[in-house]
Amino acid sequence: MKTRYDIILHLFEKEEKRREDLMNRIKLYISLFTFYLGAVAFSLKDIGEALGENPHWWQVGFWIITLIILLIPFWIVISALRKKHNYLNQLATIVENEEEATEDQFLQSRISDMVTVHEHNVNVNDEISEMLGKSLKALYGGMIFSFILLVILVVN
Repeated sequence: MKTRYDIILHLFEKEEKRREDLMNRIKLYISLFTFYLGAVAFSLKDIGEALGENPHWWQVGFWIITLIILLIPFWIVISALRKKHNYLNQLATIVENEEEATEDQFLQSRISDMVTVHEHNVNVNDEISEMLGKSLKALYGGMIFSFILLVILVVN
């Protein structure tokens, strides 16, 4: 029984480490998006001057589409940050509820708890990982659109 507990504890801790890594990636992505959106916001005056007093409708539309594409990955990352992980019960609660249980019953109960939490957290971590991949693709798309807009403005 102790060996099963150790194996499941190892898997549980490994998934917790993965969750920490994903949270660090989320922080990095938020920093990147904030930096890029800040750079775009500071260049709005320059872009307005480049468009002139009477910009073509397609130039304004292209710029609006670019801003929307840049906001999508930020929204996706914030949504990923809000995903809820399950945690094991507090130790005091476990000990109070299991005072008369035998060692094997106690370990079996903890194994069940860890397996349930582990399965939920694996699914949540997979969702977060997918969301971060999508947000990075959307950021690349927004950067490409903004680069194309910049080239169009320079050419005109």
